[in-house]
Amino acid sequence: MASADRVAQQLKLADGTYNDTLTCMDVNKLAYATAIEYLKTTDAGKNTLDRFEKRGRPICFAPDYDAFGNIGPLWVSDAMTIEDDKTNNCLSVASLKLGPQALNSMIFPGVHYCKLLSPARVIDYIMIDALKDKSGCLND
Repeated sequence: MASADRVAQQLKLADGTYNDTLTCMDVNKLAYATAIEYLKTTDAGKNTLDRFEKRGRPICFAPDYDAFGNIGPLWVSDAMTIEDDKTNNCLSVASLKLGPQALNSMIFPGVHYCKLLSPARVIDYIMIDALKDKSGCLND
């Protein structure tokens, strides 16, 4: 995706007039919120949320991390981290990121790559793995 700086450049926005602090983690939180809102639209979804709130292990969000050496091909071949966090008794989610690249970068200027959580994966977790002591196939 285009970085905030690249979008601002294309829209000819002045520095400081746009939000360049959003992270991949913010998008993952939005995916979580979207999944919750979707589940609230049906009786079955509401029952699932009620069960999750009573018995389920929550999702916690960890900071984004860079691909080794901030190298594109290594970003492509690696995966985001989704793992059980026994300390906080939650499913910890962290995005693999590349960038945001500077606008004057020689390779892919103004891009910001993120491996992101989907709302469907959140719903899958809420319905099944959140109710277990240990999650099943996490990074598959």
